[in-house]
Amino acid sequence: MLQCPNPRQGGQDTMLVYRPWQMSKMIAVASDLPDLVKVGGAKFMDALNIIVEQYRPTLFELESIPRLRTAQKGWRRQWPGSGRGGYNNGRGDTKDGLCFYCKKPGHFAQDCRKKKRDLGEDEEDWDSAPKGVSVTRPQHQQ
Repeated sequence: MLQCPNPRQGGQDTMLVYRPWQMSKMIAVASDLPDLVKVGGAKFMDALNIIVEQYRPTLFELESIPRLRTAQKGWRRQWPGSGRGGYNNGRGDTKDGLCFYCKKPGHFAQDCRKKKRDLGEDEEDWDSAPKGVSVTRPQHQQ
């Protein structure tokens, strides 16, 4: 196993700390922590203090414990618009199958004909005009 020095500030001088354990051990330790909601803060802090004394984790490793616990449970965060489809591919809540724009069933807001008509995007051939012909979209009155 490779042991690399880990610089850690210890007073005025820098102290090198060698760790004989890997991050996989930290994942196992994090999964053994008691549930904060069930046992309360005092018991959780006691368990966390034992980990700090035994393993002397860095601040980054301490901050990663909640992420390690979350990964252990199989949870994953996905942000809308992150390139993975976002919140239901931009269609919103499809439980009722209602359009959020016109509130009618059968389509989604991104496909809403009323929305496209109101925004002046209903015509599909605006960009396909012959060269030299200027096409302007009509101004809708509100």
